[in-house]
Amino acid sequence: MGDKTLDDIQTMLNSYSFKFTLCDARSAESIDGSTKYVAYCGVLRDAREFIFETKRLKNILASMKKMGFYVTIHPEVKNIRQFWQHTSRLRPIERDEAMVCFIQEGLIQTFEETSARVMESLKRNFLYFQEDEEILKAEKVLTRMSAAFDPFHQWDLHEGEWVETHSRLLRTFLFREAENTTYLGVAADYMEDAAYRAYARRLGIVVCCLEMICRGE
Repeated sequence: MGDKTLDDIQTMLNSYSFKFTLCDARSAESIDGSTKYVAYCGVLRDAREFIFETKRLKNILASMKKMGFYVTIHPEVKNIRQFWQHTSRLRPIERDEAMVCFIQEGLIQTFEETSARVMESLKRNFLYFQEDEEILKAEKVLTRMSAAFDPFHQWDLHEGEWVETHSRLLRTFLFREAENTTYLGVAADYMEDAAYRAYARRLGIVVCCLEMICRGE
């Protein structure tokens, strides 16, 4: 089955003389399970220029906003692993290319909604008042993530250089927090009922989608 959303993105990119090679695709459902949101990671090549320049992305950023996507840009990445069937290879990124991620806006909204529910339940847990170490660490990770993802609300107000800078900051943050995100997994054990445990699991899936920003080397 084809991916119409990705096909529409490819068509738009081609109209500006860009080519996109998909390396990873992940998805998560909205908080009520009624909608599926997607994120794509891959290599964007400028078919018009010899060197990739972020300033050429102005129209693409505007078009992706209309399609309901944020774009993160990672020219600092020099290699990315591509998977094909049961094998993989490390693909070098050339001078006219850059790793990019296309993140559907609903993923950020779902993160905010599920993290708020999880935080509510954590703070109602008896062990929270006993200053349980794992609960407090989960709370701190969620607080830091919320702050790190907050700039997405300004993404469409800025152009390439700002987006590139904040993309790098977000990638650095996620690498730094990689070990701490395990506390989000154990948060489900502290939820007060099945509904909140479902929120915690959905939160983990959304974070996994956003962690594709850490793809590449």
